[in-house]
Amino acid sequence: EEPTFVPHDDIFCVFDGRVVEVVDDENASDFGRHIVIEHTWPRSGEKFFTLYAHLAEISVSGSVVSGQRIGKMGQTARSADARNWMAIAPHLHIEVRDVEGRAYEPVEFLSRFLSPSF
Repeated sequence: EEPTFVPHDDIFCVFDGRVVEVVDDENASDFGRHIVIEHTWPRSGEKFFTLYAHLAEISVSGSVVSGQRIGKMGQTARSADARNWMAIAPHLHIEVRDVEGRAYEPVEFLSRFLSPSF
């Protein structure tokens, strides 16, 4: 039998933003309970989006977030197979996408985000 682990990690938004989607029904999506936040790069004004998925709980009240706790890591998903797999390897699924829906390459995103000229 595989060991199981129940995560209890708090999840925080990566940048100030506006909540654009909250899915609290774990059976409604392959992402389980999840939240999508819209952000704006300070200097360019370009928008980008972050997705936080497989959450055990979502704790956002209101539409504006600013570095706060937005939920708790979980093991939620529509698929029973995915839930079984996450019982062994729980994780936060996070994506960062531009307005066209294209994913940022993580190193590029962090370089841009951490750069003083973003």
